[in-house]
Amino acid sequence: MAETVGPYRLSNARGPDGLPRAANPDGEPVALVRLDPRADAARLDRARALASLRHPSLRAILAVGEADGAAWIALEDLPGETLAQRLERGPLPIWEVTRLASQLASALGALHANGVLHLALDPTRVLLCAPHRASLTPLDPTGAGPAPGYAPPERDASPAADVYGLGALLYACLTAHAPTQPLAPPSRTNRQTPRWLDALILRCLAEDPRERPRDPSAVQRTLTLHERAHPHPLPVARRPRRLLLLGLLATLAAVALLWRAGAFAALGR
Repeated sequence: MAETVGPYRLSNARGPDGLPRAANPDGEPVALVRLDPRADAARLDRARALASLRHPSLRAILAVGEADGAAWIALEDLPGETLAQRLERGPLPIWEVTRLASQLASALGALHANGVLHLALDPTRVLLCAPHRASLTPLDPTGAGPAPGYAPPERDASPAADVYGLGALLYACLTAHAPTQPLAPPSRTNRQTPRWLDALILRCLAEDPRERPRDPSAVQRTLTLHERAHPHPLPVARRPRRLLLLGLLATLAAVALLWRAGAFAALGR
C-alpha cells in the first residue's frame, strides 16, 4: 500500500528537482516537500505566506499542512529539467541568458514585494519547464542553503543577498560554473558576453552589498533597457535536411508540370 502524507499518496517517482512525487485526493500530481513541524517552523511560515502568490516565473505552492506530527509543502509539478542539469551541457546562448535573467529578477521582485527573501538561489532551484520559460522554486526545499559559490560573502539576510544569488546564477549561465575567487568577468570564459552584461553581473557579485543593484527590480530595469536597445530575436527552429530536400523536390516537380502544361498549350495553338 502506498505511503501517505496528509491527503497525499506518495509514488516511487522523483522529479528533475529530486523531490518525491505524490498524488492529491483527485489524483493530480504534485511535488512534495516533507518537513519537521518544529525544526522547520520558519520554512513552513514562509510557505504559508507565499501560498496565495501566483507569478508566471514562480513555482506555485499549492498547499501547506500538518498532520500526525508531520508537515508538508505541496509544490506545482512541472516538467522539464533544472538549470543545473542544463548547464552540464555547457553555457546558455546570450539571448537565453538575458530572457532567463529578466524572468528570475521578476520572480524575486514578487517575493520581495510579499516580504519574503529567497536566500537559497542556485541552479537546482530553477526549472526550465517550457521553451523560453523558467520557474523559480520560491523556497529552499532541503534547508541546506545554496550550493557552494552561490551564497553571498555576508551573513546578513537582505535583498542584496538575493541580488548576489541572481548574479551568481547569471554568471553560471554564461560560464557553466559558479563564480570563483578571484572573480573574473564572465567574458573571459564566454567571449560572446556583451560588455553591459559583464558589468551588470560583476555589480551583482560585488563583495560590498552597498555596491550591488538595490534589489532584483533594479536588475530587471537594466535588463529591460538593454533588451529594448539591442533585442535578441528568438532562434528559428531548423528543419531536418530530409524535409528540406522533400520540399525542394516537390517545388521542382510543380515547376516541371507547369512547364509541360505551357508547352502543350503552345502546341495546341
